[in-house]
Amino acid sequence: MSESKISSRKVSIASTTLQRKRSSLKHIAQSVTAMFGLKRMSRGMSLHRVSEKPLIKLENTYKTEPDQRFPVTRAREAIYTLFEPILCGKRYDPSEAPRLICSLTNMTKNRMKDLGYDRYKYVVQIAYGQVNDQGFRMASRALWNSQSDNYLTVEYKNDSIFLVCIVHAVYLD
Repeated sequence: MSESKISSRKVSIASTTLQRKRSSLKHIAQSVTAMFGLKRMSRGMSLHRVSEKPLIKLENTYKTEPDQRFPVTRAREAIYTLFEPILCGKRYDPSEAPRLICSLTNMTKNRMKDLGYDRYKYVVQIAYGQVNDQGFRMASRALWNSQSDNYLTVEYKNDSIFLVCIVHAVYLD
């Protein structure tokens, strides 16, 4: 036999063995499911029924501009007063940093929502690091409406850590 016939024969033997394994595993799974009287969970079984809650129908406002511009100064002060008690005297710990950044980001987003500007979405970015006489640059870009959307930055630094927070406030049309 030639070499090409042998290699093609090996492939055909391997593929039928693989198919037999797949079909036997499928039958085992089906028999175990049937033995315990289990059913495959469908999407309808896992979700709560929507019909139980009364639907509130709201009218469209067709509001394309905010009543007033986003208050950058007020928001900056609110965020800084949030960071000050948490970060005052804090030493840099690389094992604690991811959890701290996540909680600071969530607290910042919630503080922005507490300002009462309902039709704004907030994007919060925080950079956090150890002070070692290094340089640091942070940049961001956004595509938005310059009449209604805005951003702010808050910097915090002590002898061990630095933190830069950028908040983008985007108005929802």
